[in-house]
Amino acid sequence: MESFTMAASLISPLTTFGHSLACIGASLAHSAVLVASAILNFVITLVESVIQLGRSVGTLLVGLTQSILGFIVANFAAIAIIGGVYYVYTQRRQRGVTVSDTVKKVR
Repeated sequence: MESFTMAASLISPLTTFGHSLACIGASLAHSAVLVASAILNFVITLVESVIQLGRSVGTLLVGLTQSILGFIVANFAAIAIIGGVYYVYTQRRQRGVTVSDTVKKVR
């Protein structure tokens, strides 16, 4: 009779321990799902923000170029951008760095 009582008293803590391990595992799995969900929501929000920024810049550019003054400012901006690209290109050429060297470094 005493061995039956001892076996029952041994099984109860083991069952409780197993149940605790299962609860810990379930909590960890739930936490992992929540972290993955948070990361996914962050990425979605980031993409939506970038798209909204692009729309805002597009609206700004359209608004600026609708008047004569805007047209003139847009042309000056285009000339400044092209001039900046040309300046960077010529500075790199003087140092001996060519476009093909840059492409080789990327590969």
